[in-house]
Amino acid sequence: MRKIAAKLGLVALILGSSVAMGCSSSDDGGNPSPGTDNSALVSGHVTAQGAGSVNVGLAGQGTLAVAKSVQISAIVDGKISVVAKANIDVNGAFNIKLPIDFNAKLAIVEALDASGKVIGSSILELGANANVAGNITVAAPITTKTSIEAKALIDLCVNAGISVDVALQVAAHLHALVDVNVSAQVAAAINAGVDVNAVIHGVANAALVAQISQATAIVKAGVNVDVEALIKAQIEATAKLNAHLDANVNVDAKASADIALKAGLDFSAAVDAAIKASVSADVHAQAKAAASLAFNAAINATLKAAIDACADVNVKAKAKVDVQVAVQAAAKIEADATLDAVLKVLAEKKAPKALVEAVVKAAAELKIDIDASASVEAVVEARAKFIAKLRAELKANLGPIGAVLDLVLNIQASIEAAVQICLQVDAHVGVDLKAKLDALAKLGVALSQGKLTVDAKAQIEASASAVVDAYVKVSTKCPGGGGGDPKFTPVPTTPVLK
Repeated sequence: MRKIAAKLGLVALILGSSVAMGCSSSDDGGNPSPGTDNSALVSGHVTAQGAGSVNVGLAGQGTLAVAKSVQISAIVDGKISVVAKANIDVNGAFNIKLPIDFNAKLAIVEALDASGKVIGSSILELGANANVAGNITVAAPITTKTSIEAKALIDLCVNAGISVDVALQVAAHLHALVDVNVSAQVAAAINAGVDVNAVIHGVANAALVAQISQATAIVKAGVNVDVEALIKAQIEATAKLNAHLDANVNVDAKASADIALKAGLDFSAAVDAAIKASVSADVHAQAKAAASLAFNAAINATLKAAIDACADVNVKAKAKVDVQVAVQAAAKIEADATLDAVLKVLAEKKAPKALVEAVVKAAAELKIDIDASASVEAVVEARAKFIAKLRAELKANLGPIGAVLDLVLNIQASIEAAVQICLQVDAHVGVDLKAKLDALAKLGVALSQGKLTVDAKAQIEASASAVVDAYVKVSTKCPGGGGGDPKFTPVPTTPVLK
């Protein structure tokens, strides 16, 4: 049993050994149906969900019209290796036979057009029995979001040389942190003409910085984490997430947002439970906050750097405008999904009519504020205002609200918003936290321009440690997240492009 321990440092966790995700090859051009033989299968769907473009491999509108086949690819010695292929049907469904000797934990599912060009993709985590005859592994529906995640992971495996175990942990961060807001910004920047490789490289390194930051927080606390158990839990959680999303792949956009919210919450809860099994609640909160804050600080900086690097001033200007519009649209979708989730909780608890009306009013005001926002930062501030109102209303009407809000705030709430609320108590600690995050973000930008060397890793670890210290000061000043809730759970946030 492998454990992360303070005395071992982070070398094995962060750098690991060279990647080897699979080394067998198989080519089945057909599209077998489950049950036709005893082969192990990977099933799933190609969709047109998202604002990406097939021209840059990010799926999105028009994907189903051009998608012809899918393939499973492994990454061996920094190179992509195809191990299995299959056709897709008119609805985008597919079933791929896995080679018997394919025993990798991690691979990539790629959708191809008639010429063989990759037009969309998703990360495929595989359980211990994935290649056992008769087993069916459900892949995540291929969307713009999953394509961003897959491209980012490939970038890390090829350029940073991270191990399979680290890649699996980074994949979990990508699933949780590349939300509707991040996806919208990435797609908008790329569609405006910003270099796709630069943007994806930024997402990849932001996720790696998040992973290093979480590991740093855990090691800093001097506790042990069973890495094998954590990875097993992440694979199992991802399997449930994929199955839920795949079962509802044909619902409308609003229902899809609600389903994605619930499935994402379940995924986050399962991964959290695996970490909490080894660490205290305080350490877990610090580790999760470190990862979330680090990711958003890094992706904010790397996306800004990618846009600023554009030689064409028109592309640069268009990208900034389009990113803002995309974030506003995504934030309103998120607001609707959040409202639906909150109302379901209130209905289950038979909340008074006045409380329900107050929550609906707060959500409506959030959407008005989103429409009026002139920057991505203003959207974050609008969400902070909404969270403050939500917490206040629920606390006043239902008393202690920890378990009530956990259902919707683990993913939807913004840790930056919660921190902003806390800073009403003491602004000085916020200045310190921002300074530490800015320093970490600069390292993320530098990483985007090179590889993860031992020196670069050490600098990120030290910077992440400083972020943890700064965050602890904030949480100590405001342990209830600014709303009196004794259970303050940090969550992914919307990155801010200035």
